[in-house]
Amino acid sequence: RKQFGKAIGEFQLMQGKIYATSTEGKGSEFTFEVDLLRAAHGQAVAPRCRVDDFFIIVLSHNHSLTQSLLRQCSHWGISTLNSDSLPAATELIKHYPIAHTTCLILMDADLLEKNRNHHLSILKQSIFSRSQLVLMTGIDHLYKEQQLHDWGFAHSFPKPVTTANLFTAFALCDPQTRQRRQDNNQEKNPIANASADREFKVLLVEDDMINQEVLIAMLTQYPIVTTIAQNGLEAITLLNNDPRFDLVFMDCQMPVMDGYQATQAIRGNQLNACLRAIPIVALTANALEGDQKKCVECGMNAYLTKPVDAQLLKQTLVEYLTPEQPDNLALAKNDSNLSVTAVQFRVWDRYQALEHLQGDGDRLQQMVQLYFRQHDAIVGELKQDYNKMDIEQLSHGAHTIVGVAGSLSLNRVIEAANNLERACKAGKMDNLEALVDQVLQRLEQAYRLLLAYYPPKVAKSNSA
Repeated sequence: RKQFGKAIGEFQLMQGKIYATSTEGKGSEFTFEVDLLRAAHGQAVAPRCRVDDFFIIVLSHNHSLTQSLLRQCSHWGISTLNSDSLPAATELIKHYPIAHTTCLILMDADLLEKNRNHHLSILKQSIFSRSQLVLMTGIDHLYKEQQLHDWGFAHSFPKPVTTANLFTAFALCDPQTRQRRQDNNQEKNPIANASADREFKVLLVEDDMINQEVLIAMLTQYPIVTTIAQNGLEAITLLNNDPRFDLVFMDCQMPVMDGYQATQAIRGNQLNACLRAIPIVALTANALEGDQKKCVECGMNAYLTKPVDAQLLKQTLVEYLTPEQPDNLALAKNDSNLSVTAVQFRVWDRYQALEHLQGDGDRLQQMVQLYFRQHDAIVGELKQDYNKMDIEQLSHGAHTIVGVAGSLSLNRVIEAANNLERACKAGKMDNLEALVDQVLQRLEQAYRLLLAYYPPKVAKSNSA
């Protein structure tokens, strides 16, 4: 039922039609119509590496998933086996001549989780030592890379499986690729390696609950204790009471005292030299020319645009938490990357949102629930500010929308709200109505898509 709700949402966005016929006691049949453009130039899709000696084992109790993978592999001339039981597959492998082939095992996470400890013990048997293990996960339940590595999996990707996913899995079977991954595993957390005997203290100054959740989720993979301040004044109070913070992430626009004022106050502290030297990294929804300069002029050390990119965050942490490590510092010296993060203009990049949260689907659902509660107020305030022609508040409202939408990777909302904010700051009033309408339309489009991706009871409980 949940998956069908998602499908309806997608058809609505594609302006398609869906039909259903049902017979009691027998079942239901669904058909759909959607207009699609024919590709101008078709192109054969084939693996970029040799697969003639590949042998693939599909482990899943999902018949549709298994058959889809078997058909695709057969099309590429790859030998396959499949089973819905890991012990049964083990017996099949014992009697199949795979010793001189490149063996890739694609395992459904649903099958793994049915008896995880037992299945993991089986996968550690010597019979699997020459194989590359890949986990096919649900998009709501991604696994952390370290956890997969500890279990013996070389890679994971979410269902439904795409050809790009399979090509990535095929690349794992290349010896040079495997060596690079091993090297990366050894170097992947320089922050933890540099400080095994302590935890770092980070102050996150951010007034939006959704943005707080995103950053906390991203920081949990590091040896970091995070403290929250709701505004600049609260941050100054916390720092005066306990100046032993290693790093501050400072939102720029907040009530009571904004990030620029707070940073100037911290840098001007005559009583505590430690506070004057503490690294402060700006967090802002702005990607406008001159914003980075403004952050630097008030005393901030660096600048990250929301939604914060996980790799850029890691580089920033390495630079400011382990500056005494020359090798680590070299990883973070591409300062130009810290200015603006790339935006893919899709309505909702759900996978990107999960990546920001380290694959935590439950936390994403909580954030969507928060958004449901805020949605009506955001729309109402935007309309009210436009009706009053309060350009300053309209610009501030657009900025807030960019931040909230960025935390959920509502990328078309981000695009529209950025356009509105730029127009307000530039004093361009000629197409203001069209820009506001575009933001409102995309907010509604994103809201309907979020509703379609979650059970109705979740949506109702948060929109009431």
